[in-house]
Amino acid sequence: MSQGVSVLPFDISLVSIVKASPEMDNQYRLFFAVEGTLAYQLEGQQGQLKKDELLMINPNESFTLTSEEENAILFMTFDRQLIEGTNLYERLPLFVNDLSKLTLIKESQLDIVKKNLLLILLDCIGGESNVFDQLQKFYELLAILVGEFVVGYQEEQTDERLPQVEDPRISETLRYIEGHYQEKLSLEQLANLQYLTPFYFSKLFKDEVGLSLSEYLQARRGAKAKELLALPELTISQIADASGFSNEKAFYKFFRDTYGLTPKQYQKQVNSESVELESDDIRPIETEEIYRLLSYILVNKNIPYRFYNNQGSLNLSVKESLDTALNLPDRLVTIGNVENGEKAIVQKQLVQLQKEQGFEFIHFTELLAEDNFSYSNEMVSNFIRNRNWFDFINEQGLKPMVRLTLPREVKSFHDLEDWFSTYRETLVYLKSREQALHIEMAIAEYDEQFQQYQLVYDWMKEISEDFTVGLKLNLTTQEELLQLEEHLVNYQPIIEFYSVILVGEIDTQKGTQGNDIIEKITYLADFLDGLKLESVPIYLLDWNTLMGYGDVLSGTFYRAALILDTIVALADRLSGIGYWLNIGIDRTDEDKCEISSLSLFMYDGLRRPVYHALTLLYQLSSSMVAKTETSVLTFDKKREAYQLVIWNPTYMNPLYSLDYHSIQKQNHELMVALKGLPQGTYFIKKYTLSKDQGGIYNTWLSLGGVREIDRASQTHLETTILPQLEVQEKKVSSELAFQLEMSFNSCHLLEIKKVN
Repeated sequence: MSQGVSVLPFDISLVSIVKASPEMDNQYRLFFAVEGTLAYQLEGQQGQLKKDELLMINPNESFTLTSEEENAILFMTFDRQLIEGTNLYERLPLFVNDLSKLTLIKESQLDIVKKNLLLILLDCIGGESNVFDQLQKFYELLAILVGEFVVGYQEEQTDERLPQVEDPRISETLRYIEGHYQEKLSLEQLANLQYLTPFYFSKLFKDEVGLSLSEYLQARRGAKAKELLALPELTISQIADASGFSNEKAFYKFFRDTYGLTPKQYQKQVNSESVELESDDIRPIETEEIYRLLSYILVNKNIPYRFYNNQGSLNLSVKESLDTALNLPDRLVTIGNVENGEKAIVQKQLVQLQKEQGFEFIHFTELLAEDNFSYSNEMVSNFIRNRNWFDFINEQGLKPMVRLTLPREVKSFHDLEDWFSTYRETLVYLKSREQALHIEMAIAEYDEQFQQYQLVYDWMKEISEDFTVGLKLNLTTQEELLQLEEHLVNYQPIIEFYSVILVGEIDTQKGTQGNDIIEKITYLADFLDGLKLESVPIYLLDWNTLMGYGDVLSGTFYRAALILDTIVALADRLSGIGYWLNIGIDRTDEDKCEISSLSLFMYDGLRRPVYHALTLLYQLSSSMVAKTETSVLTFDKKREAYQLVIWNPTYMNPLYSLDYHSIQKQNHELMVALKGLPQGTYFIKKYTLSKDQGGIYNTWLSLGGVREIDRASQTHLETTILPQLEVQEKKVSSELAFQLEMSFNSCHLLEIKKVN
């Protein structure tokens, strides 16, 4: 039944069980219901194994498991010899079967058992398992079971299966036979143990048991032989010897006469049935699905599965500033179709965003369609919807960027005029308002539609010189960019900005990966520089940081540091970077990047990690003092304070963020030293942004992970999911030294101000 890894004296796996009814053997079996419910029959008793409950099957107990619903069962087996071999027990301990109906004291012990089961499973599927860690967790688990949940011993349990007799001498003989039937036993030997004559003992035994001594011994040895025949690796000779038969010939004769089959025929039959059951009714769960399921459990049970064993150092000097300034890209908030902007929740979030952060641009597709009639009253505008919309975004301090898409079916000049006429009146109205506007033109066929782009550009400029017209680049490979070289050079004067959408390349390999977004943007910028187009702004409007399949929740993947890493690396190459307003925005097929696209809000006022990451980063001054691959130190002259941002980026398949053998390589303790500070007392604010401080998913999962939450829970999440703030004062003589815990994809902002 096991599908797991057998590197130690146990097997462990996560399976889905439809039906399982294995032969009795010498294995302990421990079942932990991760998802779903199983019905079981155990030694004639019926019960249910429900989610988060444990079931223990002792050696030689007969049981059947069935389920008609989806389930995920963590399943561990270990042999009785693990306990017998310790010489701690004269008799084999038997555990309570239903481990869930216990006192509160024992429930706390069971929590450790469950935790260790989960961590051992993660060890086994992680690829870089630590044998000593697994042994430690397993033996801790075993010690709890033996110490708290033993209800009897093998002899006591065996007595219930032995014939019920009244004479204590025969009862004692039956128990002796149970422990020695594999040996050669004689009537005289057993009679002598009870100080009886062989004749009297033989008659007494048959009267009490109903079988002669030889018949009883043969039956007991036959039952043992049936158990051993379920093991295909054993030979018939080995089974005969282990069962107590005098020789293989006697074993064959007894077995054929009793069961109607030869031992070989029975062994073949029982093992073929076992194989069929294994493949048809017990289904192993794929590794990625295991990670998805365990992500919820580890969070809900608050199980720490990551730890630090690496150290690093960062030494920075504040004596000299860098010649280059830190010019972070403009921030664009994307709302998809412009009609989304009329929704109350969108406007509420935009107001909150501008109050707390102050983005520079808002990006949307299309212009609002107006009614098909003109108002007779001159006091009422014919462009009410667009007036209200542009009034709103101007009040929020947002510069508009609109995407207009030139359809493929537009072929002739007449078609192009008809298409542009749908926008002309609104654009003329916006000109009358002296409305500045970035217009992003999206074309499908570069070879055929560049001339049409030039006509549209001319018409836009005839309406208003304040309109800035740019081109959306549909690029996935460097080869496509090279094919556009001639067009980009020829139409250089009429392309006033470029917009780009990029998705990180899918890579299902476990482990760290490079930043594909940085590589692609760097190549594009270098390519344009080579064409003498370095002054043309580039806007990255839609992007992500994920490197694998799966939804955002998989493995409770946290990525704040990846966002900072990308922004800082591209600060000199991009004029602006876009972020979706929320995950519920209606998107066109053209807009759909991936569910993993970066968005600022989950829903309502619930801010996602990218929101907090931007809050930290954009507090930095442009006066840069020092910079490394994963840190930036600036000095704010107005506030007379240093600002240090440090991040710990790891690019990997999100599903493997639960594999702590991979994660521990990324986690480290960082010793930071700021040298050259004037003597005095410094006031230090430290903001920490990680999966546990400002990470939305762990907090949400800890509340139950339900899709529908009430207003009180919503308010709780909005007010508690924030970066952690710590404040302290330190006296500095020559340098300021402190230690940071750099967890997976975490980031820190420190503000350091001299107070005297």
